[in-house]
Amino acid sequence: MKKIFALFAALFCVAGYVFAEDVDDLLKSPVNQTQEQVIIPEDMHIEMHPRAGEKAQVQFVFAPAIEEMRYYYVCPNNSFEEGEARRTILACLEDFQKKNGYYSYKYMAKEETHYFRDKNKIVNARYEGRVKFLR
Repeated sequence: MKKIFALFAALFCVAGYVFAEDVDDLLKSPVNQTQEQVIIPEDMHIEMHPRAGEKAQVQFVFAPAIEEMRYYYVCPNNSFEEGEARRTILACLEDFQKKNGYYSYKYMAKEETHYFRDKNKIVNARYEGRVKFLR
């Protein structure tokens, strides 16, 4: 019985050696999931944020390999209103969704607002979040 077990173990090891892929072949063409695209929407939907107007900026960072997007809405703190920021982002996400053939998206993290000073010492608000698109 011990000899049969040893024979099967030896055959298993030989088969593993023969059919194993070379590690170098696997490392030659890695999938690059960190390639991101910075997208600034053409239509900023200014009617959605009348208080901030032209001072507001919307920016998307899209990772096509994992179909996730981080979005940012930045404007001066004195003209920031979270409701306007949310409506503007939703309108821009809907435009992106229709343009690229996605049918839905889900939120990956809670939306947050951060405050910071720019190089001119003006306090700005940055509203940000993350979504994953679904086909």
